Amino acid sequence: MEAPPVSLLEVRHLRKRYGGHLAVEDISFDVTEGEILGLLGPNGAGKSTTMMMIAGLLAPDAGEVLIHGEPFNSREPMQRKDLGVVPQDLAIYPELNAWENLRFFGKLYGLRGSDLNDRCRLILDRVGLLDAAKRPSREYSGGMKRRLNFGIALLHSPRVLILDEPTVRVGP
Repeated sequence: MEAPPVSLLEVRHLRKRYGGHLAVEDISFDVTEGEILGLLGPNGAGKSTTMMMIAGLLAPDAGEVLIHGEPFNSREPMQRKDLGVVPQDLAIYPELNAWENLRFFGKLYGLRGSDLNDRCRLILDRVGLLDAAKRPSREYSGGMKRRLNFGIALLHSPRVLILDEPTVRVGP
């Protein structure tokens, strides 16, 4: 008999209010290894607010987020390494090229030396930006910027990837 899957991410009774507006009310779910979970709903339903609370970018009014069964502390480097976040708005530095953006964010996750260089090259190849890696990212198309944003989230090999509106402003 197989052991039940262990939850990588547990969300328990999250709640968030903005003044008189209840944005998120009592949301709970688990995500296990290899599982994909999508939050669907109309604009203003609380999807981005929920993802920001999971990522530790916004404090919930109630409830908790657990990573590997431990309460998530966004200031704890080992727990942060388990999360990759692709925010709705681009989180890149336009004056830096793709290589420099990846190196900057990689260092924030503790990558150094040849490990950092190898991961940057791998990610640039995976997101299709290896040939444009030395151009300033402000010159990139919207889709190229979005792919760089994805690359930054994948750089440190997170076990949980949070995507907030990942296809926004990506056109044909």
